[in-house]
Amino acid sequence: MHDDPLYDDDLFDHADGADGAAATDEPVTRSFASTRADQWVDELMPDGFDWRHVVETYPRASLAAAALGGLVIGRAHGAGLLTGLSGYFVGEVTRNLKDIVEDITSG
Repeated sequence: MHDDPLYDDDLFDHADGADGAAATDEPVTRSFASTRADQWVDELMPDGFDWRHVVETYPRASLAAAALGGLVIGRAHGAGLLTGLSGYFVGEVTRNLKDIVEDITSG
């Protein structure tokens, strides 16, 4: 049993031994807040609210609430969100293309 209340054995991949032996009890580390989405949700939720537990306990209600929230936000701020996301993706594509061109020209 782990002391960490956020630890869930199902969310960890267990590594096989180097010689193909059975899986060990040591999990491959992967943080719950490893994604930007998790970090963003953690910042939005009040302290002490365990949203992961709520989502695991009530997955359909959580999905419905997220869909409804997305619909409301999309209808109210859709144009601004689309503009912001478009700008972000254009910036990412430009940055990646710049990196590719620099690799080609320097190598």
